[in-house]
Amino acid sequence: MKNSILVGASVLALAFSAPAFGQAQVSEIDQTGNANAATVQQNGNENLSDIDQVGNNNTAEVTQLTDPAGSPNFNTASNDSTINQTGEFNSATVDQENNNQFAQPNTVVINQNGTGTAVAEANVADATQFGDSNTTNIDQGVVGLATGDSNSATTNQSGRLNVIDLTQLNDGATASVSQSGLSNTSTSSQGRPTTVTGLQTTDQSLIVDQNGEGNTSTIDQRGGTNYANVFQDGNDNTSTINQPGFDNDVGAMMMVGVNQIGDDNESTITQTANFGLVTVDQIGNNLTSTVSQRGRANNSVVDVDQSGSFNTSTVTQDAPSPANGGPARGMTANVTQAGTMNESTIDQTNTLGAPEFSDNLASVDQSGSLNVSEISQNGHENTASVTQEGLDSDSFVTQLGNENTATVTQSGAFDMSTVTQTGNGNTATVTQGS
Repeated sequence: MKNSILVGASVLALAFSAPAFGQAQVSEIDQTGNANAATVQQNGNENLSDIDQVGNNNTAEVTQLTDPAGSPNFNTASNDSTINQTGEFNSATVDQENNNQFAQPNTVVINQNGTGTAVAEANVADATQFGDSNTTNIDQGVVGLATGDSNSATTNQSGRLNVIDLTQLNDGATASVSQSGLSNTSTSSQGRPTTVTGLQTTDQSLIVDQNGEGNTSTIDQRGGTNYANVFQDGNDNTSTINQPGFDNDVGAMMMVGVNQIGDDNESTITQTANFGLVTVDQIGNNLTSTVSQRGRANNSVVDVDQSGSFNTSTVTQDAPSPANGGPARGMTANVTQAGTMNESTIDQTNTLGAPEFSDNLASVDQSGSLNVSEISQNGHENTASVTQEGLDSDSFVTQLGNENTATVTQSGAFDMSTVTQTGNGNTATVTQGS
């Protein structure tokens, strides 16, 4: 059965019943297969909806509403929605409302492709836009990769000039993106760009919530049991997450992976290691956090908590292969900074053998202004703890070996500490300040 509809009867009835609002409304529906359903309702001016469904059991529903009253450009396009679905058990829902403040169009494009070979195959996409000049693009599944298995995407935008671009390929991926404000951008990609078909992409999940102006979230998740959670509230905040690996997390259950509140904050997370977990919490202005976990850094954990302004945290945890002295298991880094213009750098690795557990721990707690802490550890079962309170103090800790411990506490102004330990079982304690 093939249905070809140009401007369905319900749309025509609505347009003729309200001629003051219905100008140049166009709806095109093409359906091929069985049990396909499409519902289009348009109320406004220059609305356009195009639905193409090929296969069985596809469902599409589009509602576009505008209020062009008082608009200087009455016949300027407002809403635009395109839905293409191929496969089985696909569903797409689009709801747009535009007050036509600047006579700019809203656009939603949803492409869902399924093979129809999986029992639980079901692509579901839901997009809601309120305001003008918002754009949403959702693409789920590619034929030939057994895609369309339990993919789901939900987006919600309110305000103006917000952009969402979401691509999901393959099994078990879910996504929820919500943006409100002005000129926020969310770009997400979940799924398998890999040549090893069937070995990547299992249980991804993505949640992004941005409020304010000029916030940007970029997430790229590929193979493994990935999970990412981003919340940004303020202006000009940036979050970048890249997780190609296995069993990666940015936020644990009941926790926010990246939480940024304020203005001009930046978080960058790159994970290419197994069992990585990162949590970043930044509240203030001009805060910067960079986390990199790579190699065979199994069971590595990073927690960064920054408040104040112009604080910077850099954490690198690297685990080489056994041929190069690794891996490094159980590395943990904790950074807490409050105040202004503090800097913390942590670098941990293990090239000195492959014990069952490496258990390196680096902890930094800084408050005040212009404090600098640098920790570098190579080996296993090393511990470094730095606490600085005050003004313009510096701490440098370098440990090469195993089972070394360094503890630095500075609570004054212009304090300086340098600890270098090579070997095994060394202990250093530094206490300075008033």
